[in-house]
Order: sequence, then C-alpha cells, then structure tokens
Amino acid sequence: ADADMLPLLQQAMARLLAGHDPYVWYHLPYAAPMTYLPALWLPMVPAFALGLDVRLVQVLAAGAVGAVIVWSRWRGDAGAAPPAVRLALAAAFLLAPATVAFAAIGHTALYWLYLTLLLSALAARRWLPAGVACGLCAMARQTMWPALPIVLLYVVRTAGRRERARFAAGAGIVVAALAPFFVSDPA
Repeated sequence: ADADMLPLLQQAMARLLAGHDPYVWYHLPYAAPMTYLPALWLPMVPAFALGLDVRLVQVLAAGAVGAVIVWSRWRGDAGAAPPAVRLALAAAFLLAPATVAFAAIGHTALYWLYLTLLLSALAARRWLPAGVACGLCAMARQTMWPALPIVLLYVVRTAGRRERARFAAGAGIVVAALAPFFVSDPA
C-alpha cells in the first residue's frame, strides 16, 4: 500500500533464486523495471529464501548504523567525539521521521549502513574497509555516484600510494563481485 519496492524486489529475488536474470520488467498492477542496484537488495536474498520478511534485514541494518555511529572513532581537532554525542547521533538517526517512514518500505537502511561505514572508515583512515564500503555504496544507489569524485578526491589528498591501492582494492572487490549483474545486459 505504501510503495512498490518490496513486491518488485521479491519478484526479482524469486527470479534470482530460480537461476534467472533479475533485471527484467515485472508486472505489479502495472509494468515496472528492476532498477535497484545489487548491493541494495542482495543481502535480503537469504531472508527471502528462508521465508522471512526481508524488512528484518533492513531493521538489523538500521540498528547497525546506530552501533557504527556510537562506536566510531571520529577525530577532529579535539579528538574523538564524546560517547554522549555519538549516542545522540545514533538516536537521532534511528528515531528520525525519515528512518521510521522508510522502515515500512524497507529499502534504504542497507545503503545508510554502507554510507556510515564509509564515513567511519575514512575518518579512521582505514583504507581497505573504506574502499569496500565505497564500492558497496556505489553498487547500492545511483545517488552515490555524484559523491564518488568527492570521496576519491579526499582519498587522493589524504592517503599515500599504498593506502590508495588498499582503497582501490577494496572497492574493486565489490565491483568485480557484482559485475555479473551488468555483463548480461548493461542497459
């Protein structure tokens, strides 16, 4: 009643589990193409295969976002943010109207988790995990693509050659793993 994403993803997951390409047109009450990138919905496939509500994966991801915020070591001129600030940020995210509203639709918490992991890893200068998270962000939402030059500029300006190679390897692993979804029909 609120959105067409879950029925669309469920049909795509059923096709994938049957060994077929999930990127086709589906028939809801109207024709709809599968436009969601693989990192946004693939983590839900095990829950779907087990007959569970795939939104549980999103609830777990939203909780993980709060945990990452609380336990991240963000550094600034004054050092790491105090635990109370990080706890308040996590609570603000988890209780925000947009978070609560999207919970019913169940589609963005995984992306938020990837994005939070990316920012946390960049702040801690953990280049391999940052690259993996960046690759997941890029392979989850097209809205991340305009931000990629900014992230890459930050990496180039703050990381040495070895660290940039770790970042690129992390992102490359994700992109290579999800490339088969684009090979059969890039359009």
